[in-house]
Amino acid sequence: MGKRMIGVLLLAISTIGFTFLMLPVGQWLDETILRASSQFIPGLGAKGYTDFLRW
Repeated sequence: MGKRMIGVLLLAISTIGFTFLMLPVGQWLDETILRASSQFIPGLGAKGYTDFLRW
């Protein structure tokens, strides 16, 4: 039981750490996708696409 709790705790910590690490990367990706899609397809709902990615 103790080992399982430690494993769950480690998983939670690594998930949170990974999420915080990926936040700037995700933001940069969003901006890049937004720029690229607005260049190639004007008027495309790029905002909805990035919101979907965030979800």
